[in-house]
Amino acid sequence: MKLLVVDDDPTFTELMVAELSLLGLDSVDVVHSGQDALDCISASQTPYDCYLVDVEMPGMNGVELCERITTNPLTKRAPVIMVSSSASLEHIDGAFAKGATDYLNKPLQRRELQGRMRMVQALATQTSKPTFTSDSNTDALDAVSLSEIPNCIDYLAMQNYVLKLGSLRINSFIAFGIHIVNLSDVFANKDQSGQMDALMDVAEMISESFGGAEFLMSYAGQGDYVILLPRARGFDKDAFEDQLELKFSELTDWYKSAGEVGPVVQIGTPIYRNLLSFKAPDDLLDMAITGARSAQHDTTVSASPKGGFV
Repeated sequence: MKLLVVDDDPTFTELMVAELSLLGLDSVDVVHSGQDALDCISASQTPYDCYLVDVEMPGMNGVELCERITTNPLTKRAPVIMVSSSASLEHIDGAFAKGATDYLNKPLQRRELQGRMRMVQALATQTSKPTFTSDSNTDALDAVSLSEIPNCIDYLAMQNYVLKLGSLRINSFIAFGIHIVNLSDVFANKDQSGQMDALMDVAEMISESFGGAEFLMSYAGQGDYVILLPRARGFDKDAFEDQLELKFSELTDWYKSAGEVGPVVQIGTPIYRNLLSFKAPDDLLDMAITGARSAQHDTTVSASPKGGFV
């Protein structure tokens, strides 16, 4: 597994390389600035499997570098792990919003680093496997990246984000799920590109329905989208549903003219943790998914040829 460590502190990079070597990871390149990282990536004959990037660096900072990596088609599939002495919510939010997969605090703990490297190895193995099946069997369908959609991050990144927020900070967020009810029908007779287009259509309609409000969204697989938004800003579910219905209606003519089955989605009830909750922070995401799957039909929006609510 090939890694790139980016940090302006030579002492820290020496320590990082030593720790990675103890974990059996010796294919490690080191640079000390964002621009040097981009030059190294361009010059490398084989792609990197992971980037470990300091947040606060002179010139191009780590968040800017993260965005450059995650928006480049040649590098975006490799995880970016941010490493910083800062635990501020501003830095954490900024990193995940730009595509970071995880966020570690200095000084690093060996067990924590080992866990992250195991995750990276698993992801590196998965990237060589096809994301979609060509038939209508969706049982094996896993989470896929829809990072081209504004505010949409990988599901693994969202899980890591809520864990990084911790039990207290996560209480200031609302989560809810949106589930594609007829995923098998939507995917039937579609190739990989067509399946991805359908998922992108739904994600785009969800994103546009927020009207510029602050939120994060992720596709968790199996037709499930999870949305996370600040609790303090409030959330008008009825107004959001009205906007989503309007956006979906815009797809109706296209699906009808193409003779295809459009997606039908259910919207779950927004949920949040209370201060006395003993559940793990990422349980909030599971609860959002479960809530959308069990939603009543009066919260169902259709982009099928009929259009409107069903």
